[in-house]
Amino acid sequence: MTPPTIRKVTAFITCDDHLLVFRKPFHPGTGTQLPAGTVEPGEPPEIAVLREAEEETGHSGYAVRALLTHRLDDMRVYGRDELHDRWSFHLTAPAGLPATWRHGESDPSSGPDSYIAFDFFWIPLAEAAGHLRAENHPALQHLR
Repeated sequence: MTPPTIRKVTAFITCDDHLLVFRKPFHPGTGTQLPAGTVEPGEPPEIAVLREAEEETGHSGYAVRALLTHRLDDMRVYGRDELHDRWSFHLTAPAGLPATWRHGESDPSSGPDSYIAFDFFWIPLAEAAGHLRAENHPALQHLR
């Protein structure tokens, strides 16, 4: 039986030659991440990625530049009985974002916490592959 398919988006947000990333200060084992989330029913992925970027960063004014990758990930290899229809987009940042900031999610889609803090910062795009998980590398290759 084929598992359910869940549509997901990931935002690769750039400003000049830097990529916006975050860490969860109270969950350090989760590593360096990108804004991402689940597409709502009937929502186009291009709209979902903007919504997720705004919700997770606390800032608005992002612009979708390009679709980087679109792929189907079988999550059964990670013990989850689902497929992820994953869309990765390049977004440009609005002017005036700070070098670092903390924002959080008060309605996270997974986990027991009712609030999860995100510490945002910029990394050089040329160094991004060394900071992110391997599944983000195909999109990074298209971004560079």
